[in-house]
Amino acid sequence: SADHFLHAIRRDFFYPLLLPISRLDYIHPHHSLKIQKIRLFESIGNETLRTMKILVNVMPKPSVLDPQGAAAAEALKHLGLAGVGRVRIGKVVEIELPDNTEESEIHRAARELLSNPVIEDYSITK
Repeated sequence: SADHFLHAIRRDFFYPLLLPISRLDYIHPHHSLKIQKIRLFESIGNETLRTMKILVNVMPKPSVLDPQGAAAAEALKHLGLAGVGRVRIGKVVEIELPDNTEESEIHRAARELLSNPVIEDYSITK
């Protein structure tokens, strides 16, 4: 479907460019990718964008079994680390974005692209 195609283009080609997500809403599935990249960069023009770094912390929800965390806990005990409790393993994603990026866009990217909302929670640190 067209929506699936747009999502794949956004994910594979434009998200790594660290551009504001709102600019990606102008991508059309029937235009060539090369032309759209040129138009996207032309729309940015000579703007000097100040950037910020954000951290997106993604962790399994507390109610979800974390087998990787359980295996790590057992390995830590075998290494002689006493008193190991529950271990949860997640991921941290560092993203550099323009200062004027809306917080709602950051949350949308974290929710729809960086985490699986069914089994993971995320938090954002600026």
